[in-house]
Amino acid sequence: MRKELICLIFVAVVIFLSGCTGQQISGCENDVIKIVDYSLYSRTLYSGGRTGIDFRIVNNGGDEVRNVEVNFFDTSGFDISELNCQGIRGSNNKCVFQNMGQEVRDVSLRLTAPNVKEKMPYIVSFSVDYTDSGSRAMIIPIIDSETKKTPTLQYSISSPSCDPIQVNLEKEVRPEETSTEYWTMVDMPFEVKFVFSHVGTVEGVKNVRLEKGDVTLELSNLRIGEPCDFDNSLKSKKPVDVMSEEGDNILTCNFVPIDTGQSEYTGTVDVRYMYDYEYVKSESFTVYPSR
Repeated sequence: MRKELICLIFVAVVIFLSGCTGQQISGCENDVIKIVDYSLYSRTLYSGGRTGIDFRIVNNGGDEVRNVEVNFFDTSGFDISELNCQGIRGSNNKCVFQNMGQEVRDVSLRLTAPNVKEKMPYIVSFSVDYTDSGSRAMIIPIIDSETKKTPTLQYSISSPSCDPIQVNLEKEVRPEETSTEYWTMVDMPFEVKFVFSHVGTVEGVKNVRLEKGDVTLELSNLRIGEPCDFDNSLKSKKPVDVMSEEGDNILTCNFVPIDTGQSEYTGTVDVRYMYDYEYVKSESFTVYPSR
């Protein structure tokens, strides 16, 4: 009986501490920062009436996000009577969560309706924005073309990172080079297209643009050739409009293998990018004169 009682107390303490430290999220989703458990109080109010919005912000990505901001930038004619950010009072109509790991944060907003003389519609809007990074790498076999005709090493490309913005690496294959689709020779430069795309599923996303220098390369046994959309510091020379359907979402670069003196070896193209991501959510309300 004593042992059973001790076990029950231990389990209760574990559960209590788990609740205090916040819910941990496992797995990885492309929608890194999402709104969950969303609830809205009355949409219809009288002058001076109160309503509210409650929700949780969750990090579904695989890495820590340094800065997540919830900004109630347009409360129309409503006054914010209370803004609670995981137990801390919000400032300047914002909740800011620093160094957010795979966990959740609570947001609670209370609004007071304006005084009106006739029925009036209002729209309250807020944004969720954060800065994050993604990456992808390609490993390509290189042969000297004299002692070897085909490689024994394997071409590989990493899986896309868990991000709403992803990049695909496409190696150009000229008609006369179909046999080298997944390898190259030491004297054969090749072109790679870095095709960026938006794969997030949340609604209200603003256009995503990667500015000059937001995309960088790390190379092994390769150097950039011409033409190339990266400078000598391996930083992008032009912006990327991720959501473009007219080719503005693509960076292109030629690469030249560096002769290592080996009959066979690999070259690596590792692309990394920083992005700002923002989406907006709005709610409509109707306010009536006091009865």
